[in-house]
Amino acid sequence: MSLRGRAARRSSGTSSARVRPTHRQHCATLSVALAALVLAGDADANDRITVHRDARGVLHFSNLTGGSDRPAVEHARTPPQPSLSVLMQAPPTVEQGDTLQVTVTIPGSVGLRGHLDLVFDENVLAFRDASDAVEGRAPGQLTLRVDPGIGSVYSVVLELDAIGAPGAVANIRATAASLENSEGDAVGASVPPALATRVLAPAGAG
Repeated sequence: MSLRGRAARRSSGTSSARVRPTHRQHCATLSVALAALVLAGDADANDRITVHRDARGVLHFSNLTGGSDRPAVEHARTPPQPSLSVLMQAPPTVEQGDTLQVTVTIPGSVGLRGHLDLVFDENVLAFRDASDAVEGRAPGQLTLRVDPGIGSVYSVVLELDAIGAPGAVANIRATAASLENSEGDAVGASVPPALATRVLAPAGAG
């Protein structure tokens, strides 16, 4: 074989060895391609895309629209940001033996439903009545059923008897609000600081 032929053969062999992709390059190329497909999808599809990295460090992408075999890592959805505020009003003082009225309102709650949990000191106040549906879970714990219907906002007046000794302070606090609209979407609601009402001695008491 001539020297030119040998050189050409060596050149051809060297060129083939240089362009042959490795397994790692194949994986990297596949990961980049899949990531580009995820980014090209619409916003709703992105919410359903999950990413999983296996023991070898290879990324796996999956769409959750079908099947039950889901990867171990799923993109967390952002919880609803508070868009409503729960308002509570009550007098700063109440005489022992009298009834304290607490007004709870959720402006902008037209068409919403759910519940609101309240707690208070059971040794100072006792639940008597309410202007709307309320469930007493335990002494000092109430669950307010929110369902104002169409065309109105949620508002309820609670009646609590002052049973504590004069000088006692009752804290009334909303602990959690769980609301949703007519389509079943969660609606965030922030709760106010606790109300503090002091019990006074009955008028004329010596």
